[in-house]
Amino acid sequence: MRFWLAFAVLLPTMSRAELTGTWVIQPELTTFQMLRSPILSLDRGIYRRTDCRGDPVDMPADGGFYPVKKQPFFDRMAVRVVDGRRVAIQQKLGDRTTWKGGYTVSKNGAEMTLEFENDLAAKPVTGALQYVREGTAVAGAHPLTGTWRIEKLIRLSPSGSSLTFTIEQSRSGQDTDDGFTFLAGDGRSAEGKTDAKDYPLQGYLEGGTLSVNHLQPSVWKMNHKQNSTLVEVLAAMVSDDGGTLTLRQTDLLCEEVTIFTLRKQTLP
Repeated sequence: MRFWLAFAVLLPTMSRAELTGTWVIQPELTTFQMLRSPILSLDRGIYRRTDCRGDPVDMPADGGFYPVKKQPFFDRMAVRVVDGRRVAIQQKLGDRTTWKGGYTVSKNGAEMTLEFENDLAAKPVTGALQYVREGTAVAGAHPLTGTWRIEKLIRLSPSGSSLTFTIEQSRSGQDTDDGFTFLAGDGRSAEGKTDAKDYPLQGYLEGGTLSVNHLQPSVWKMNHKQNSTLVEVLAAMVSDDGGTLTLRQTDLLCEEVTIFTLRKQTLP
């Protein structure tokens, strides 16, 4: 799970002015809808995960890096058993670490915490997630083994919590041409026109793009692609009072839906 919020925005009742501004995520209000819950296995020294698209991850849990195919954000991965309840994972793309985290299963085996660091953008984003087990534990296997459902976002660093949008309108003859800018707390930024063309995503992994299509006066559609592959979409709506932004983020790689609630930042 990456947690960096973009990019397919649908705003049925939103004006340009309502979207423009800085928005801050409220972690305690975050909810999840898992289309396929993570299925993890750590048995006889072999780690497996099979729920995401691309080839299944299947490798020795000995701390060494092994190749992983058909993943846009990493091509090598290492899994290390820390002890009887903890497992550490690190992902790399070339020589660059793109993500690392540690799973800790509770003593009763019913819950699991993931402490993570996402390094895809210019500034690391850290946080913690809590999972609950679906079904029963597998006898004889590491307690990580099983099907897990995300229950809540425990913590998210300031670098991953803020988004700033600006929508500007200009006219050329009878044509309306909207421009946009996007800036995130982790250093990602993009700017361009709402013409459905792909614009470079700066401060991020090379090959990231953002396209924006202004469909109606209050409706935008945005797509985030990685090396021309659509990887994330997001639907967003501002509350009637203009102070709350609800973002529905869909990770197309692992079919995870995260619904964030953001408050509009007001100047003192």
